Amino acid sequence: MISWQTHLDILEPIKQSPVYALYFIMFLSFFFCGFVTRFIRKESKINKENPLLKVELLLLTGSQLLVLNLFCAALLVWYIQREYGQSIFKIKLKNQSITFKNLPFIISCYIFLVAILIFILRLVLKTQ
Repeated sequence: MISWQTHLDILEPIKQSPVYALYFIMFLSFFFCGFVTRFIRKESKINKENPLLKVELLLLTGSQLLVLNLFCAALLVWYIQREYGQSIFKIKLKNQSITFKNLPFIISCYIFLVAILIFILRLVLKTQ
């Protein structure tokens, strides 16, 4: 939108300010977050006590708090409170339950990693 308003090349605002690149990456991660939450909601109807669902929910909530997406974080906290309550923190992982074939778990880890990197870059860019 900024490049459209300023009549510049589409990548020019990102070249001029890395903050726009961070916002763009953060915006793209929201679509992945939506995919994972849709999967979690569907899978929790089948097996609510799946420990990977709890880990995925905690990773998503932590990532949304790190990127200061407070609306999504509040919705995730509301869902966790409604479905799990305090039992969200009682996670008993079994060796069989952690598989890297589980795409939502991989995407949740990726979103959390991106959120940590965005958080660090925000801190660095504010101090300069």
